[in-house]
Amino acid sequence: MRLNLSYIIIIFCLYGITSAQEKIYSESLEIQIKTGKPLPLNTKSNASVDELKKDASRITRLNLSNSNLYDIPLQIASFTNLEILDLSGNKISSIPSELWNLKNLKILNLSNNKFKTIPKEISVLKNLEIIDLSNNLLDELPEETVYLRKLNTLKLSGNNITELPENVHLLKFLKHLNMSDNNLISIPDRLFKIKSLEILILNHNQITELPVKIQSLKALKILNLNENKISKIPKSISNLTLLRSLDIGSNNLSTLPPEISGLRSLMYLKLDNNSISYIHPSFSNLKKLQTLDFNFNKSISFPEEIFLLPNLITLNIRGNKLKQIPYAIVNMSSLVNLDAGMNELNQFSSEICSLAKLMNLNLSNNRLGAIPQDVSNLQQLQVLNLENNVLSYIPYEITYLKNLQYLILNNNRISKLPPDLDRLSNLKLIQLRFNPVNDTEKKKIKQLLRQTKFVY
Repeated sequence: MRLNLSYIIIIFCLYGITSAQEKIYSESLEIQIKTGKPLPLNTKSNASVDELKKDASRITRLNLSNSNLYDIPLQIASFTNLEILDLSGNKISSIPSELWNLKNLKILNLSNNKFKTIPKEISVLKNLEIIDLSNNLLDELPEETVYLRKLNTLKLSGNNITELPENVHLLKFLKHLNMSDNNLISIPDRLFKIKSLEILILNHNQITELPVKIQSLKALKILNLNENKISKIPKSISNLTLLRSLDIGSNNLSTLPPEISGLRSLMYLKLDNNSISYIHPSFSNLKKLQTLDFNFNKSISFPEEIFLLPNLITLNIRGNKLKQIPYAIVNMSSLVNLDAGMNELNQFSSEICSLAKLMNLNLSNNRLGAIPQDVSNLQQLQVLNLENNVLSYIPYEITYLKNLQYLILNNNRISKLPPDLDRLSNLKLIQLRFNPVNDTEKKKIKQLLRQTKFVY
């Protein structure tokens, strides 16, 4: 068997941008879980377990992930100075007693295996700081887990766990708990005793209620409840004054309590795929909010309070029934990303053209028939998506957008583009599929934009 030895970097990330065209659809915080000072990597070569045994005492990091293992090699006991052990992505179902010899372990990754139980002897690994048990077959954790007093990160996603150890509050340094994908119908009551929690991930469960007790987790900075069945947010949420990121998308919400405005540290708020039609005017008090995802609420009465958030950088309002962009959007002078696709807009609002910092604009899948000449004011614009509208022409002023890189115009009624397109020296891609552009016009565009990929 060969080993791949590598640094293990643990990153918690709410989202990823997959392409330049997609980056206006979502925006999120990236949080890196710091595991202390980098640990030394003693060897950079591939070697078998037996070959490494002679230097076992010098090796502190061992990566056995995705190695088609059914059992943990018993030789593991020789690596007494291991601080990081990655056994993820195998077919292991039991832990041999030899593993308990690794008293210096700080990070243990057992995710994506076949474990049904975790032995109580895990408590002997007193130096464990991070343990990942995600995507196994666990119904519970042993009570002895609470003796891992240095534990700061516990990942349990993708199991069948419904409860936590009775004395879980003894984990006084636990900051990150992930219990997503566990078929929870309620949040375990014992969880609210973990006062040190800063990150709580409960996505993809069957939770119907966010209890008032959530106020007891005053250290929370990130709370993820995406894809549950929650219909109400308690007023007590205002006590989470350190909360920076709240994801409660894909639930059953129809309204938000005024008290949500008390989240004075909130920077990221995800409310997509609900049925919210009313937001209290105090919502505009979220002065630190930088990203708001309000996609697919399909509100009959769209809450215009959204357009009063002064420091918003990213606004996603895709897939609603918005018939026009309110004038109040002119106050969003910090806006960089705006996604208003899949609405009922019949006018490219000139107010949008006042957003001097706008870099990514998506107005696709609407009913737009024209682009205002004021579009030339968007000097920072890099991505413009206007596909699936009823545009018949593109104004000459678009050639003033010197930073434009992606121009998406598929499925419109455009037969010609303006002259002097070569002024768009940074344009990387133009898409004109399903438009009545004749061969002569296509040839002209190709000659003008030699550096640009032309898709038609």
